[in-house]
Amino acid sequence: MAHNPPVSNVRGQESETGDGLGGQVRAMLDAVMAISSDLDLPNVLGRIVESAVSLTHARYGALGVIGPEDYLVEFLTTGLTDDQRARIGDLPHGRGILGLLITDPQPIRLRELAEHPASFGFPPHHPPMGSFLGVPVRIRGTVFGNLYLTEKVGADEFSETDEELVVALAGVAGLVIENARAYGYSERRREWLEGAASLPESLQVPVGGEARLQQIAATARRVSRSRATAIADSADGDIQALVCDPGLEELMRARVAAVLARVRGREIAEAVDVAVDDSVGTVVPLPTQLTRAGLLVSLFDGADLRHRDLDDRELLRSFADHAALMLDRGQAMTEREELAVVSDRERIARDLHDLVIQRLFATGMQLQAASMRVSDAEVRVRLERAVADLDATIRDVRATIFELQSPATGSVRSELRALVREYRSTLPFLPELHLIGPVDTAVHPRCGRADAAGCRDAPARSSCARWGARAGADLDRGREGLHRRRRTRHRLPATAR
Repeated sequence: MAHNPPVSNVRGQESETGDGLGGQVRAMLDAVMAISSDLDLPNVLGRIVESAVSLTHARYGALGVIGPEDYLVEFLTTGLTDDQRARIGDLPHGRGILGLLITDPQPIRLRELAEHPASFGFPPHHPPMGSFLGVPVRIRGTVFGNLYLTEKVGADEFSETDEELVVALAGVAGLVIENARAYGYSERRREWLEGAASLPESLQVPVGGEARLQQIAATARRVSRSRATAIADSADGDIQALVCDPGLEELMRARVAAVLARVRGREIAEAVDVAVDDSVGTVVPLPTQLTRAGLLVSLFDGADLRHRDLDDRELLRSFADHAALMLDRGQAMTEREELAVVSDRERIARDLHDLVIQRLFATGMQLQAASMRVSDAEVRVRLERAVADLDATIRDVRATIFELQSPATGSVRSELRALVREYRSTLPFLPELHLIGPVDTAVHPRCGRADAAGCRDAPARSSCARWGARAGADLDRGREGLHRRRRTRHRLPATAR
């Protein structure tokens, strides 16, 4: 059974060896302190490499991070100059001796790197390297990456003590990396939660549907730090919102369309990665219930995406679920406000029909009865004219009732009235529109659109525009269908008046 030696013995050994074991212990403690003093993962990885190089007196050091497909997705080096890195070119992906540590994660110590059967050689402009020491870095039993050290300064090869020190450092490094990854995940999760929490306020009514989608895409791009983020219809792939850097709209739209084309026809339930050129698009569903379901697409650089793990995809997926809830909430609030407006319009229409029209009709009947008892012809004419005016007023009130009962948009009545308002600013006269009967409920939408198109072309075919006449159109829903009559009363040209 192993036991720790007395402290006095350890101190005695340190005093006997001088700067030997005592110096190595101090160097080891300094290395542990160095790699534990930061929680930012890139900084932690860099400090691990530098501490290993300093601990073993190696000329060059590197840390390779293993990806999901057992190849190196990241390769941090120390000892190489910027010029040397640029001349070497692409960093290794895990072949040769580096790959041996991936397939068989056990410490490797070599006197001459090139003499090993698995040696793959060096690329052009690579500095010569002889002695080699490789040690895996594990996190909870899973290999995270490998530490590579070459060119022992002052010796032909790394010693067994060097190997033991690096193995111990790799064990501590695994714990530090795990803490840094947990801290990084908590920070990313906090950012996503803050982004999701900002949606309810930014998506409040009267923000429209397109503005809501644009705001969601902008928030997702800001938090995910993607090149572009888009929201598209899941059925036809129509891009409804796109957020990217200025000047890249066409390029990003084309790449998003290419990503959507790859997933068209597939049921997207989880995050899916699709490679397009030098980018990778992450597609997550936007599962709305009150509006058409959509897809949230975030474009990343291919190199950057390799460093992202499943947690990042899950965070994006969770944000999309929250955004879908906010879209449904906004749609529900919009429909509730529209329902309140419709209820008010129906109440006003009912009051007009039950009170105003009945009183006007009763007054007209009284005037008509009185005109039949009057012997004076002039008085009778005036009473009949008043009755006719009351009939015209009743028709106008009924038209207002039909207007209140019609949808705010998309109805024949609203399209024709919008057309009249459009022509008021362009024609030299005041156009009029008289709608008789339940035009919206009794007319097929296709016939209504055709009639609206005919009314739009009428001023161009008429001489009214040239003569400055007063013109109007009657749209009457009779027993035989829909009839449109154009009324024109000519006057002198504007230049002759």
